Amino acid sequence: MHHVVSAEDTVKRALLGTLVLAAVATTGDWIWATFLSEHVVAAGLLHGALLCLAMGAMIGLAPGRPAVGAAAGLGIGFAAAALYYLLAPMLRFAAMIVAWFSLWVMLAVVYHRLTNGTSAALAATRGILAGTASGLAFYLVSGMWTEWSPQQINYADHFVRWACAFAPGFAVIHGGRSRASNAL
Repeated sequence: MHHVVSAEDTVKRALLGTLVLAAVATTGDWIWATFLSEHVVAAGLLHGALLCLAMGAMIGLAPGRPAVGAAAGLGIGFAAAALYYLLAPMLRFAAMIVAWFSLWVMLAVVYHRLTNGTSAALAATRGILAGTASGLAFYLVSGMWTEWSPQQINYADHFVRWACAFAPGFAVIHGGRSRASNAL
């Protein structure tokens, strides 16, 4: 069905993606704190891939293609995590912001493809805006990692911080016109 996505649908989709991903990411924090006593690159790559699998599924839900979105998200997550590990020796924590930005750009392209979008420029613009807005939010809530203490994690606080980090990206990606969009 081809139509303009209403503001209400945009908010619903962004909110659903935000809440689901905040829960997934908080669960990831619990797994890191419970089972990993030190940072392991393989675990980081898997974490990034699985996190973005969920992000891709949420991006693919609106056009009725969550499995395709999830598959694309898996690759995006692995690529973004690999980018982080490539850049981290030079950029340290800033590498996380670069990787976060890049995954939103890639997700915007996936959304564009899944919705049969006609404007590559719009997809690129959405990706840049989503990456910038979500990257800024991610940076603002990043104290939960820079002050990491597995024995004292407040998971409700992590959930809220993750929600703040995801919300701008999902709002930008789902905002505006969509060509092939199904109602939630």
